[in-house]
Amino acid sequence: MLRRTRTLEPGAWAEDRGRPRILVEDPDGAVRTASQHILERAGYEVVTCAGPEPGRRCAEVAAPGCALLRDADVVYTSLDWHRPEHREVLRAQRAHHPDLPVVVEISRPEGAKQPELLAGCEVVHLPADGATMVAAVRHALG
Repeated sequence: MLRRTRTLEPGAWAEDRGRPRILVEDPDGAVRTASQHILERAGYEVVTCAGPEPGRRCAEVAAPGCALLRDADVVYTSLDWHRPEHREVLRAQRAHHPDLPVVVEISRPEGAKQPELLAGCEVVHLPADGATMVAAVRHALG
């Protein structure tokens, strides 16, 4: 039975830490929702984030201020890697939370252009299906 899901605001993880927590980042609302459903069916607690709006900076970029990141066990990110503010988010996550596993979903051509961006991340190449997503998260969790 599929539970009803909702997108939560920063700091809105459940108080019970019984399941691994996955933060899904994607600017596309339909993709975020689908990813959330897939990972919840696999047994994870999931919250989502759209990433920064065009031309805006994420709070995590200036300082480690994102409660979602602080309390996540894995980040699954599929931001728009063509946008500088999205690349800046990933760099800040890696700098402020170096031990937090990050799974980056990216096209092969874009990934080949940005090897420094992907350093230390688990990489999933587009198009990724649900089984690939779950396997990457499991691998990132160790």
